[in-house]
Amino acid sequence: MIREAIIQLSKGQDIGYEMAKAVMNEIVSGEASDIQKSAYLTAWMPLNILQEPKGLSAPWKAPTQWPM
Repeated sequence: MIREAIIQLSKGQDIGYEMAKAVMNEIVSGEASDIQKSAYLTAWMPLNILQEPKGLSAPWKAPTQWPM
């Protein structure tokens, strides 16, 4: 999912709440590589400087899903 989000964001397209939430779940769970995380945040930054992206904080609101 993170790969698709990076591609869409790099084209200036909105990824929407569900995709952003899925990407953040991949990041929090450790599925995403460091390079993917860097690319995602780099692609996301110019589009969302002034507002929180949809779904970004959703995984942080459910700490019971964090990997142990």
